[in-house]
Amino acid sequence: MIKIELNGEAKEFDEAMTLAEMLGTLGFQPERVALERNREIVPRSLYGEIKFDEGDKIEVVHFIGGGDHSTKASHDDQFTVGDKIEIVGLADTQETTVTGV
Repeated sequence: MIKIELNGEAKEFDEAMTLAEMLGTLGFQPERVALERNREIVPRSLYGEIKFDEGDKIEVVHFIGGGDHSTKASHDDQFTVGDKIEIVGLADTQETTVTGV
């Protein structure tokens, strides 16, 4: 068993697999997520090449479309993941905009 931390929770897998395989196993579409491994943003082009290791800390941010595009986000709706990617959520909508990638 390989133990990792996935979005802050302990997760076990039978064996190490690529990040793309892990996303598929979890039901994510790779083109709709941003992935961070041990506080480093992983380029989508490497999801199929990089395997996770015992103790890795993986964060998956899932993008959701929709919402009112005319709504402006306030400063309180912003946060940064791993000092590299800024996520801006629009209040009262399902839309999330990613900048700084």
